[in-house]
Amino acid sequence: MKRLLSALALVTLPCTVLAASDTFEVKIASVPATSIDCVINYPAGQTAFYAPLAAGTTVGICSVQPSNWQGWLKIQGGSGKFVINGMNIVAGTTPVGFGTYNGTVLTEP
Repeated sequence: MKRLLSALALVTLPCTVLAASDTFEVKIASVPATSIDCVINYPAGQTAFYAPLAAGTTVGICSVQPSNWQGWLKIQGGSGKFVINGMNIVAGTTPVGFGTYNGTVLTEP
């Protein structure tokens, strides 16, 4: 009987290891629509700035929605007389003379 037990101890049985699994789902939503609003801040009681407008004068302030928007603003047009500084429209590096200047402020991602 002792020999029979020894023989059984040497027998190996096949073993199957089962791996666990799971499924997942990730949803990526589109970026919320971006909107921009720029307000020209004429001096109190005025409907225009007077020439020459000093270089560096803030003429408008912009706000962008959604509030967690990240990016920068870019100005197009305005005859190159205006630049963006943060969220402000500012007269460029030289005084701005008499005239009407049209431009567009764009958001960049």
